Amino acid sequence: MRHVPSTRAIAASAGPPGRPRPGIRSVVILMTLVIASLALAQTPVEVRLGVADTLVSNAWNPITIVTQNLPGATFSLALTPSAGALDGVPHVLELLLGTGRGVQRHDVVLFLPTWREVSWRVTQGDRIVASGTRPARERDDRPLDLLLSAVPSAWLPNWPEDRRLLVVTLADLPRLEGAWHAVATLLVDGSLPLPDDATLVTAAAMGVDVALPATLSGSLQRRVPNGGTHLAVGAGSLRRLPPGVLDDATLRQDPFTATPSSSSASVEDVHHALDLVIDGMRPATWAHQPRRLVAGLTLAYVLATLLLLRIPAREGAIAALLVTLAAGGASFLAAPTSQRVETRDGLVLASGGVGARYDVTQVASLAGGDLRVPELRAARALPTSVPASPATAIRWSERATTVTLPRAGRIVLTGAPLLTTVPPSVEATAVPLEEATPMLGSALAASVRNLGVQRVARHDEAWWFFTSTVGEAP
Repeated sequence: MRHVPSTRAIAASAGPPGRPRPGIRSVVILMTLVIASLALAQTPVEVRLGVADTLVSNAWNPITIVTQNLPGATFSLALTPSAGALDGVPHVLELLLGTGRGVQRHDVVLFLPTWREVSWRVTQGDRIVASGTRPARERDDRPLDLLLSAVPSAWLPNWPEDRRLLVVTLADLPRLEGAWHAVATLLVDGSLPLPDDATLVTAAAMGVDVALPATLSGSLQRRVPNGGTHLAVGAGSLRRLPPGVLDDATLRQDPFTATPSSSSASVEDVHHALDLVIDGMRPATWAHQPRRLVAGLTLAYVLATLLLLRIPAREGAIAALLVTLAAGGASFLAAPTSQRVETRDGLVLASGGVGARYDVTQVASLAGGDLRVPELRAARALPTSVPASPATAIRWSERATTVTLPRAGRIVLTGAPLLTTVPPSVEATAVPLEEATPMLGSALAASVRNLGVQRVARHDEAWWFFTSTVGEAP
């Protein structure tokens, strides 16, 4: 006879009603702990220094900070230059990363000189959320060659060893125009979707050699010529790769017969031309009375005082006192009318209706101390005609640069390169480079000739240098 368990026995073996078995409860607890540990392991901040997290020294680099649920957080970056007039002068960047919750992205472009070490951290109150360093051994001043390709293995073995090739995605390309300053070449072989036309034109205008597939679509198809001829755009150029250069994921030609020639302006050539512009700037100084006038008034004061002191009794002393007071007032009135003086200059490399503009500001301060100028600026060497008076500290914020100067100090600041549109009236007034040589000086004229400049104009406190354009301008 088969034994059938009673209902009471079944209920007893199942445990108390409404309570999970011990095994199930353990699994639930374990899964909860795993999910919590994964959530804690995810850093709520991502920091990328440079294009695709690759820095170029002595160039403008993009800095991207992405935060998640970090209201009131602050990003700070500190570096110490190791060369030039600012050797050892601390540079500090501080950014407020917003007050709201959710995902927030912050992009800035910053000039990084040759450094000893770059360190950064993200803080929220007294808590350090994330931090990192870039030692001097990671320093490299060679501009980047960017490769956008689904088959990078076809290009990498053939790339020259003295160039820095970086395989990127569309998301790695710079968002801000000044960030293209650290890029020499952008090679797009057509094996992946192309960047939009605005990105390609901006890259070329800021001085990048942009090599595109032989087969194009959209507006660039009729504008970029075939046959290896470049289209000069701003400070750079656009051109197409030869047909069949990449066939069946195999490189059929040497990569530098496929990439653009030296028609674009290199970073070194632009910096050299900019240094010559700085040397030719009107010095930032204070307006004083002519030396002969000051010497004549001083001599007259001495003679008048000696003469009045010879007058007997107190009348002579009172007269001498009045002369002394008058001389003190005259010296006060002869002092500079402004404690802070600024002069501006710049250069624009233009072609095809657009250009890359580099602005320069020379600031002088009698009192010294902290001087605040708009936008993020880079300190450069003073003109050779100006006595050296380097800054003692440089601090950057969201939209300003603060420089600490000694008394009677001077400094030259350059801004990040900007994309600008060429006014037709400016291009119409441009003269051939040979005619402009007396105004530019032989050194600057020779320097910009190496950049392919053919015509020159002066407008809006800047030199506008025009190169030739082949094809139809974008």
